[in-house]
Amino acid sequence: MTTYPRPVLLGVERFREIVAFVKKMDLNPSTPKFTFAIRVMSALKKLNWERKMKVYQGLGWSEEECLSTFKLRPQCMMISEKKIKKVADFFRSEMGWNPVGLSKYPNLLRYSLEKRTIPRCLLLRILITKGLIKEEPHPFWMLNLTEKQFLERILIKYQDLVPEILRTYQGKAGFVGFISVGAAQKL
Repeated sequence: MTTYPRPVLLGVERFREIVAFVKKMDLNPSTPKFTFAIRVMSALKKLNWERKMKVYQGLGWSEEECLSTFKLRPQCMMISEKKIKKVADFFRSEMGWNPVGLSKYPNLLRYSLEKRTIPRCLLLRILITKGLIKEEPHPFWMLNLTEKQFLERILIKYQDLVPEILRTYQGKAGFVGFISVGAAQKL
């Protein structure tokens, strides 16, 4: 309540509705996810909740997948509609993913495309193209690494074998667009 008092400022009836909704999802009230779910629901108007549900359903998600994703990562409902669509489009068009897969990995929606997702996926493609990674792993493992873990497990590990990966990754802040596998082979 001291760090985020908004739920307390809601009317009693609205607060009861939110708590009942979150309890109905079988979230344990003693867990942080329960608290996050209350915070998210208190920040969203019903209309905004419905709009976000429609955006996710527009990606091919069922209502059950939307609610399951909310239960897994309540903050996914705070992501802007524009960003949701942009991230889903990137994974569909550049990575060949079905956007329904994002429902199982909602953290991917939260990461910066320009500063994290695109540069790391680019490096993954370079490593696959060079034959250093034999089959394309799920990018979630690499995207979910902290910056320190990523540097240790990917950049430092492969920088001698593929010197351009460090240069490529350092250019992440100014990166605009995605490089195809064919272009990566030229690196």
